[in-house]
Amino acid sequence: MPKTTEDVSLRGVQYAEDFISNFSGQDHTYSVGRWIQDIEDNTEIFEWTPLQQLVIARRSLTGTAGLWLRSERPFKSWADLKQAISKEFPDAIDQKTIHEMMSARKKKSDEGYMDYLLIMKELGKRGKIPDYVAIKYIVDGIQDLETNKMLLYGVTSYSELKEKLKIYEQVKEKMRARRDTQRNQGSDGYNRNAKKYSSSEMRCYNCGELNHSSQSCPHKKKGLKCFKCNEFGHISSMCTATTKREDDRKPSESFGSRSSRPISGGDDRQRCQHEGRRSGGNPTNPSTSKSAMFTWITSDQ
Repeated sequence: MPKTTEDVSLRGVQYAEDFISNFSGQDHTYSVGRWIQDIEDNTEIFEWTPLQQLVIARRSLTGTAGLWLRSERPFKSWADLKQAISKEFPDAIDQKTIHEMMSARKKKSDEGYMDYLLIMKELGKRGKIPDYVAIKYIVDGIQDLETNKMLLYGVTSYSELKEKLKIYEQVKEKMRARRDTQRNQGSDGYNRNAKKYSSSEMRCYNCGELNHSSQSCPHKKKGLKCFKCNEFGHISSMCTATTKREDDRKPSESFGSRSSRPISGGDDRQRCQHEGRRSGGNPTNPSTSKSAMFTWITSDQ
């Protein structure tokens, strides 16, 4: 059954809240001129009557604008309301303010790229800023490394920017997935090493043996273990076994014993030659010195 003009008009009134944004007079991004344009565009689309247009406009006024409406005399037509509200909330934002707003606006972490683009585009249109300038503000507002945003630089139209943003978003998603995979692989490797160490490399700090802890050590009653001599009852810093072994390895020294005095024929020959030089004569015959040396040793015995 075809819908009549009246059906379309009533349906437009029913869903007017979905098409007409509330005007509070405090939102600098939604001016009174934009609100008036939205009312008139939807009136033309849904063919609202003048009375329907006035009712929908009054319902969409909130905040400061709503307080103003209640403080004024009732408006009997849309034309009267339009004229009065335009004087009360004029579009006083100049291009300088729009530039400052767009420069300060950054993309939020929970905000979609297309939503961010449309909000910034609206600000640019309000300030009558050229598209290529507004696009620069849009790219600058994306908080990312400049090397990652090289794809977006040089764009001069919104249609091209939309396509570039789709590609940029796909690249960012792949990079995020790759980082997550590497992070998970690193975590799995750490867990495997930790599990391997805890199961096969468990060492008892009491006796030094593997495969059990100090709490379940079978040698716990023997006391502490010395890791130098491997005996129980003391620790390595108090171990006396090392000192005993060093004493056993020391050579016995008897300073009064003749057997410890070295007997060397070569040394005697050098001594005889030295004495001969001191006396001014010829060096003593080594063979004679050697005979005298053996004679001295024999007589001494």
